[in-house]
Amino acid sequence: MILVAVCALVATAGVGLVARAAFPGRPSLTAELDDLLAPPLPRRAAPAATGGLGDLLDGLGGAVWAQLNPDGDRFAKLASDLSVMDRTPEQFVRQSVTTAVLLALLVPVVLFGVRLIGLHVPTGVAVLLVLMGAAAGAIVPRPALRGEAQARRSEMRQVVAVICDLAAVVVAAGDDVDAALMEATGVGDGWAFDRLRTALAPGLSRQGPWLALEDLGNRLGVEQLVVLAQNMGLAEEEGAKIREALNTQSKTLREEEASEIEAQAGSVTERMSFPMVMLLLGFILVIGYPAVARL
Repeated sequence: MILVAVCALVATAGVGLVARAAFPGRPSLTAELDDLLAPPLPRRAAPAATGGLGDLLDGLGGAVWAQLNPDGDRFAKLASDLSVMDRTPEQFVRQSVTTAVLLALLVPVVLFGVRLIGLHVPTGVAVLLVLMGAAAGAIVPRPALRGEAQARRSEMRQVVAVICDLAAVVVAAGDDVDAALMEATGVGDGWAFDRLRTALAPGLSRQGPWLALEDLGNRLGVEQLVVLAQNMGLAEEEGAKIREALNTQSKTLREEEASEIEAQAGSVTERMSFPMVMLLLGFILVIGYPAVARL
């Protein structure tokens, strides 16, 4: 029993390390903006010359990404998810390799514990389990990244609906579209508002506000942001009724968000059916086992 408990603790520690590698801490937007706007300093170039392990892994990750995605279109969805999460391809490759190595090292530890309690695993099976662990570790970061990116895109859609409402009010007060958009994006906090303010900042973009929004929407994969930029472009170029367009888009976004929340609630309810059935079966086994054992 002691060996079983030790093996369980080792496996739990391995799962914790994998979870930490799969969900690394993200740098704050303030730090990234400071690095972007600050002039280059000689002391910032010094760490690159040290040849540390992190720089080596980033270099290897960049080389692997360049080989896997030479034209930039093969992994367009992955690149979009990375852009949403403020991560680079090198960081994603390094995370995938780290997780694969951790899972591959965890398998021999578990097999050693199994051998200590008297069970023998053939060498071929052990090698296959190690390879399967490495493959699983390399795959784990992708679904986690996709889920986080989808959550951020949903937040961005909500922010776009809020901006449409606020910009429509400001336009009704007599301001032009650009001023209304700048004022609407300046009232909120969070990564979505920060991204929009960064895209619309005059010192960071040489193109018009609606072109900057369209480019941001294409990079993040948020179609609603592209539609907002197109409405602004029509208002500037053709004199379209921007107030009605903003109100219509805001209403559509809120209806889509409500439908998505309802669908997610239904999906969660369906997923809970299987655990409930398993709990019921376990309860029946616990109650019925003593009676069956006495037969």
